[in-house]
Amino acid sequence: MYTYRCAFRIHATHQGENIFMSAKEKPHSGTLAIALGSPTLSQTKVTGVVTTASSILVKYDTLPGNAPNQNGNVIAVWQDTQIPWGTAPIQKKTITGNSPKGSDAFDNLSLQSKSYIVGYSTGSNLNTICSTVVFTPGNVEGTPFSTSLQVKELDSDTLIVTFDTPVGNDPKANQNWIGLWDGKSFTWDGKNRLAKVNVDKTTASGSMVLQYNLKFDTDYTLVYASGPAETNISTALTFRTDPYK
Repeated sequence: MYTYRCAFRIHATHQGENIFMSAKEKPHSGTLAIALGSPTLSQTKVTGVVTTASSILVKYDTLPGNAPNQNGNVIAVWQDTQIPWGTAPIQKKTITGNSPKGSDAFDNLSLQSKSYIVGYSTGSNLNTICSTVVFTPGNVEGTPFSTSLQVKELDSDTLIVTFDTPVGNDPKANQNWIGLWDGKSFTWDGKNRLAKVNVDKTTASGSMVLQYNLKFDTDYTLVYASGPAETNISTALTFRTDPYK
């Protein structure tokens, strides 16, 4: 359920200092591995069905602890095959409930024999879209996409992570960021975070190098946020490092 591509720089806090370093600038000092049965990926997912010529039913499943209405989560629909970033949607709706999982519908549409796309945004700003579902003529069920993360490589002080966000997303312009926590969970207010990185690339998919002193036999959680707020988190990846060998 995770994906990735591209190489870029990352900023983290390490022993009280800010570090900016690319993969080729940082030598590896020791090898770590991810334990068997790890990692576990959690994503904000959105699915949908065209129910009538004027209605689309949307179901969403966000991360545990998310309060969609409180955090300003919205859904929007366009007549297109991908999100036309910066263009006003046909309809935009704020999620009314605070359960991480639920459903809503777009009504009073005038659907034609063309493609439509629904985007789920982790904030009221549509630049924070993290998941989509595309409807094509002849298919009442949409094809979903969710932002993903994957650990590509790690050693004692280097973590290489790949990510994949909706097509056309500009992570730098939209102030996407990645965070790292110790343990199997993260906090929605940034508390106890080990490191935070502002993504400085303009491509929707890429990879990054995070400098942090990872420990053996320890659980960590990485998150991807589709906007600048602490509550813009859309994806979480929990993994455990192997015991000392």
